[in-house]
Amino acid sequence: AACPANSSSAAGSNELADCACDAGYSGVGAVVQCGGNCGCSPSLGGVISDGVGDYSDNMDCWWLISGIGISPSVTFTSFSTEAGYDFVYVKESWDADFSSGVVPLASLSGN
Repeated sequence: AACPANSSSAAGSNELADCACDAGYSGVGAVVQCGGNCGCSPSLGGVISDGVGDYSDNMDCWWLISGIGISPSVTFTSFSTEAGYDFVYVKESWDADFSSGVVPLASLSGN
């Protein structure tokens, strides 16, 4: 992934964590990366979803919301999982690859 508009990284790194705002800019906005087996789409903030309708068995999806000079937030407008069996975990980390400093914020199940 490349740096968002109005930012760049030293030595041409493609890691979002290495991006810094260009002169005259601050907080270039949230970047959403995603993966897993749910067919999600990355975006520049806004709505994130695992798709339309019910999710399938053994789904494993993740979203990484990050930005330079911002504090990303998450608001659920609709939420429904099989209570006690399927979970959404919300975590924060100072590392873009979540290799260290991971802090669990919420474990959500049901609706």
